[in-house]
Amino acid sequence: MEHLRTNNLKTALMSFQAAMKLNQTDPQIYNEMAVVFFNKENYQEALTYLGHGLSLCHCESIISANSNTYETIL
Repeated sequence: MEHLRTNNLKTALMSFQAAMKLNQTDPQIYNEMAVVFFNKENYQEALTYLGHGLSLCHCESIISANSNTYETIL
């Protein structure tokens, strides 16, 4: 997150990709990836990651745990 905050998009992207390898079901990682791509003006890729993050929030087994995340992404 620090890399994203300081606008170091390349390092932020690498960090979030590493996080995704560790946990492919965390919607917040996909949200942060979307922010990186949005800041790089790659809006289509940003939408793809946002959509995937939102879809992860709708999983029945984790929906209550991710309701705040869903609101943040939305």
